[in-house]
Amino acid sequence: MIAALARVEGEIGGIEKRKGGDGNLQYAFRGIDAISTAAQPLFAKYGVVIVPAGVEHSLNDITVNGKPWTDAVVVVSWSIYGPGGIEDVIHAQTVGMGRAGDDKNYPKAITQAYKNLLLRLLCIGDPEDDTDGITHERDGRTDEPAVDLSVAQEAATRVSKLSGADKALVTKLAK
Repeated sequence: MIAALARVEGEIGGIEKRKGGDGNLQYAFRGIDAISTAAQPLFAKYGVVIVPAGVEHSLNDITVNGKPWTDAVVVVSWSIYGPGGIEDVIHAQTVGMGRAGDDKNYPKAITQAYKNLLLRLLCIGDPEDDTDGITHERDGRTDEPAVDLSVAQEAATRVSKLSGADKALVTKLAK
């Protein structure tokens, strides 16, 4: 089993995140379709079969924008079989959460748990991700003014010298 997974991991490589979003909210994500499309032929080639072995779940009613929604949280136990048959098995467990205003929360949670399994099991990353190359000075957004740290440090120094009601008022206004 472990040898078969190592072969799949060695061949699958990275899977790029695609850009998505809704209005002003933009994000990058790696979808389950891209992950399973890359993994499935390699699983078939090396005789790997993944079976959900058990699911624990909870449903939590919430309100989103004044409407009823539900969060489904699942813990899925997986049996991962190798080319040696039912004795050639390892076990894993993942968590998934799905939020929906209809009956899609549970399928979303199961899909998220499966996606988490594949990402971790096969060490899938994005070949474009290089966290060593990220700088945090500025993220390129134009809707947020750059902060002059010397002004902020001066303000913090002045506030720290205040006492009593003056300090409380400045702190309240800062929030």
